[in-house]
Amino acid sequence: MSDRAIVTLVILLLLPTASAIDSDAKELELFSKALVIDGLGTASLGIIAHLAHRDLLLDPLPAAEEFSGTWIVGRQGPLPTTWLHELEDSGMDCSTFVPPSSFLCHVNQMDATEFHALGVVAVGQLEPKDKLDPRVAPLLGGIIEQPFFGDGVGLWTVVFTHEAPDPSYLPNGDGLKWLSIGERVGTVEADRSGIEILSHSDVIEWIEPKALRISLNDVARDVMGIDAIANSSWVQQHHLSWSGLDGSGVQVTVADTGLDNGADDADMHPDFKGRIANITSFPIDSSWAGYLDNINLDDGASDLDSGHGTHVAGSVLGDGNYSGGTIIGAAPGASLDFQAIEQYVNW
Repeated sequence: MSDRAIVTLVILLLLPTASAIDSDAKELELFSKALVIDGLGTASLGIIAHLAHRDLLLDPLPAAEEFSGTWIVGRQGPLPTTWLHELEDSGMDCSTFVPPSSFLCHVNQMDATEFHALGVVAVGQLEPKDKLDPRVAPLLGGIIEQPFFGDGVGLWTVVFTHEAPDPSYLPNGDGLKWLSIGERVGTVEADRSGIEILSHSDVIEWIEPKALRISLNDVARDVMGIDAIANSSWVQQHHLSWSGLDGSGVQVTVADTGLDNGADDADMHPDFKGRIANITSFPIDSSWAGYLDNINLDDGASDLDSGHGTHVAGSVLGDGNYSGGTIIGAAPGASLDFQAIEQYVNW
């Protein structure tokens, strides 16, 4: 009687209404595939892993099996915050969360009993197709063009399945050449055969075209729709007494690495000159003096190294003087209070 009841329940769950067939066919298919009946006849929902191109139903954890290499390990969600630490304390290297309730982990000789003790209820592995950016095939086939690619070969960024893999385990062969190897990311030159080798490697999680870094300083206003709110005609459609908004009469505070040369004088960047209300450099607290080898605790407000603070200030209120009006911040009429909060530290 109990077996018959379970079968009836499953059939009812899989019978859609006419509208469900039309609008929710994909969801129904996934649900029906995720319905797992174990050896005891107990029906439960399986674990689905949302990958880049597809949803993968993980396999129930077997009673006895050895695991090594890269595995997707899942449990019934939502996941407790501590689970990642528990997995890593067991010796796994779990660098990627796989929604909604799994991690991609590099495993070194663990058995099913150990997995079960950690709360793992389902496992799975990536297939080669799961690792490929959608642009891989079009670039190799010459269907689309991009810098760093031509004649069936190109530069690729690859993501490793775990941090700092042993270089001896990285895939090699005809059609691929490693150019750089970092902690989690590498750069490789590869043709179609090289991509095939990479995608079948247990050490590789993802392969995408090498990105070309280009300056996009002149597109932010368009992305944010700044030109609309700066246009008096557009603004007055909504507030008749207002003019275009450009930050005039407003003082903006930016706290960042530093600002150009650090002083509002003749050498200050033209996009800010004459509109700086204040520049303050915040020194390292004197309580740190005994731990540092610094000659002093305040290296001033200038943007010595990264230029990050100058860039951010320009995005906020640069008035375009330096570029002849082509690169302008969001509020070119505002004044600036700059707080330099980066200091050189010599431990």
